[in-house]
Amino acid sequence: MTIEDGNRLDAVLPVAAHDWERFERLLAPSLAAFGGELLGTCWVVVPPALVNEATKRCPSGPYYVVCEEEVAPGLSRLCERDWFKQQVVKLAISAFVRTDFYLTLDADVLLVRNATARDFVKDGRAWLCATDAGIHPEWYQWSSSVLRTTWNGRYYGFTPAVLSVDAVNELFRYICRITRPGLTKGIRINRLAVSDLIDLLPWTEHSLYGIYLEAANRLEQYHYVTSQSLYENSVWKPGEFASWDPADSFRLDADFFFSVVQSTAEVPVKDVWEQISPYLENGHGVTNDRLLKNEVI
Repeated sequence: MTIEDGNRLDAVLPVAAHDWERFERLLAPSLAAFGGELLGTCWVVVPPALVNEATKRCPSGPYYVVCEEEVAPGLSRLCERDWFKQQVVKLAISAFVRTDFYLTLDADVLLVRNATARDFVKDGRAWLCATDAGIHPEWYQWSSSVLRTTWNGRYYGFTPAVLSVDAVNELFRYICRITRPGLTKGIRINRLAVSDLIDLLPWTEHSLYGIYLEAANRLEQYHYVTSQSLYENSVWKPGEFASWDPADSFRLDADFFFSVVQSTAEVPVKDVWEQISPYLENGHGVTNDRLLKNEVI
């Protein structure tokens, strides 16, 4: 399904057991408030032990629960390394999604303004943030090593992000050319590439994806590149939440669509909900003249 046909984006959401409450009480309400016209199917990818409970408890909406072993066979060999599992799942889900592009999500992400697929995909290319300054250069060094290429120093936006299914498939074919040079055409390249990528960890999905497309001179085939991030006004570390003002996220003139209250910041779900619930319950942002009063329209 193309954006023009359906005006929707599929999405992938890996959820570990310890993050289910964040999805259920924070991300899902934000998607319900502002994303009613955004998502096609949101693929909620969970460990085998969580499948039955997740299927019963999954909020109403465009969600489809799938076992991580179905998405990426062999993922269980990573044991409890949930963060690395997420990297694999966000690429492997490309075999499941039904739209040309898809959105990557985490349970600690918040949608903070009304959004449709056309906000992220225009003229057949998706929004991608790239800057000359960033954090965690080691992630890019990991990925450039996997790809056997040189990182040019550009940093790419991480989750939430929009990926191209065709671009991911190109990446998978490239990985198989590295790892299986004698591979016969017609074999399921995606599954083999995913298995190889599990063995090639560590890497991150956004750096692997971006570095590959740049090295192949294919980035602008699939993306329009901008320095504007999809997410701002976020909480990344313990201690930052005390000074966080959610009104800055939900203002109507914001030029971003998401905020993140990272789970590793160790902010209780109930505390985040107390701050954001007035905006979600009304389904509106705040105007400039009400920012100072911290009132909701």
